[in-house]
Amino acid sequence: MQLSLLELLTAYIQKVSDETVPLAQRQAIPWILWTIWKNRNMILYADTQESLIIQIQKAVEEARLWKELNMQQQTPEILHGLNEETKKWDPPLPGYVKCNIHANWRNAKLHSGVAFIVRDQSGIVLHHARDANTFSPNRATAELRCLVWTLQSLKDLGYQDVVIGSDSFELESYSSNQIAREIAKSVLRDGRFQSYLALGGPAWLHQRILREALLNSSY
Repeated sequence: MQLSLLELLTAYIQKVSDETVPLAQRQAIPWILWTIWKNRNMILYADTQESLIIQIQKAVEEARLWKELNMQQQTPEILHGLNEETKKWDPPLPGYVKCNIHANWRNAKLHSGVAFIVRDQSGIVLHHARDANTFSPNRATAELRCLVWTLQSLKDLGYQDVVIGSDSFELESYSSNQIAREIAKSVLRDGRFQSYLALGGPAWLHQRILREALLNSSY
C-alpha cells in the first residue's frame, strides 16, 4: 500500500514519542522531515535539489542548534526559531497564496493551540482556522503536527499553489508571523478549544491585518 505524503508525515511524527527509538534520533526527526519538505519544494518550484547526505547533515545540525537554544532559554516568547531578524510580512508571488502557521506550545503536558491564515498577493485574507492539538513532546513536533493539519485543510479547501510561512523554522521571523501567532495563542488563552474554520480574517485582528497589507502595498 502506497502512503500519501500527509500519512507519511503523520507516521514519522508519531515516532518522536516512541521510546524504543534512541533519543538523539527522535529529536532529529522533525528537522529531517522539514528538510525533506523543503527539498520537495526545491524540486517542484526551482528544478533543483541537494544531495541526501547534505540534507541529513543540515537537519542534524539544525536539530542540535535548536536543542541548544531551548536549553539556554526556556521562555516561549523569546524563542522564535533560527531566524530572529525583524521584517515585514512578505506576500507570495502572483498566482500563489501564502499560508502562515503557528503552534503555541507551552510544555509537554498541555494542549497546543494551532492556527493558519491564508492570504493572497494583496494581503487579503481568504481563510483562517484554529484548533487544539493533544500533547506534543516538544515545540518542533507541535509545529510539524500543525503543518500536517494545515496541509490537509488546504487540500480539502482546494488550494494548490501555496507558500507556507512558519517562524519555528527559518521561513519567517517572529514579526512577520504575528497574525498566525496571535490566533494560535487565543486557543489556550481564551479557552477556544473547538475546531474553527472561517472565510476572511478574525474581526479582532482586522486592523493589524490591514496594516500589514497596506505596508506591503507601499513598497
